[in-house]
Amino acid sequence: MLRTLLGFSLLLLAVTTVHASSMGPEGTYYLTDEYNTNGISTLDAIRHEHFVQNASINQHQEGPIAIVNPYWGPYVRTTGSYPGLGGGEYISAPHLHVHADGLTWSNQISNGYTGSGIYDGTSNGRNNFTVDFGSGNVIATGLYWGGPGTVSFSTGTAYDLGITWDRWNNSLWIQNYVTGVISDYSMTGTLLSSFATPDGSYAGDVGSTALAMDIDRTLWFERYGTGYIEHYAIDGTYLGEKFYDGLGYALGGEIASCPEPASIGMASVLLGMFGWTWVRKRISAKALARC
Repeated sequence: MLRTLLGFSLLLLAVTTVHASSMGPEGTYYLTDEYNTNGISTLDAIRHEHFVQNASINQHQEGPIAIVNPYWGPYVRTTGSYPGLGGGEYISAPHLHVHADGLTWSNQISNGYTGSGIYDGTSNGRNNFTVDFGSGNVIATGLYWGGPGTVSFSTGTAYDLGITWDRWNNSLWIQNYVTGVISDYSMTGTLLSSFATPDGSYAGDVGSTALAMDIDRTLWFERYGTGYIEHYAIDGTYLGEKFYDGLGYALGGEIASCPEPASIGMASVLLGMFGWTWVRKRISAKALARC
């Protein structure tokens, strides 16, 4: 379990920060909550102010998560945070209320795995991806999390945990649990950019988990075990935070989108013209009405 694994001693950082409020994710943010505030595992779903705890397939097992979107999807697919632990498929994303559809499997990843766990995941529609916590090895699997996996590249950094695919740039954003630094890598491992997240740096038993990219190309992650999710632009601008009562120790996180393709294309143009706040207020109202 991540809480036990990360029980090493680090200097407590006393940081005074003014926190901006946020209206929450625009898409549906799914999190594999290993221990919610009731001590049980749930697949949490967040959108704006809404928070739903859906029943997990397994208790205290699921970590990596991917939103897989075939023509008849999308589906939420999870796997175990250690080899041998189980996950499965949930329907119907991007609704807040989802449920298991009966498909289950266990984590069989071995290539690139160093024994410290794999906790978050993502998908580009062709492969699912996770990152080995002990080494920074980025491991690709099939869309059902099957097989031993293939190492795509390595960040070479221990304690990398969060991972999410950027469909606008065809790249992978990876966040370090301890430092909170978020880095953008090409699919072959070239470092494209990075920025620090003071709210994500390790303090006591609090680090960064469940990195996810929203439908407006902003980034969210959980401050592990606090109930807060943090919001950043891809250039490192801090956009705020939001608290959800009931959110516990989430491991993996991904955001399901359901805007029309035209809305996404227009959003990418408008970002540079009017900024994040203007776009966020406009692209999702109609697009999410059917979610």
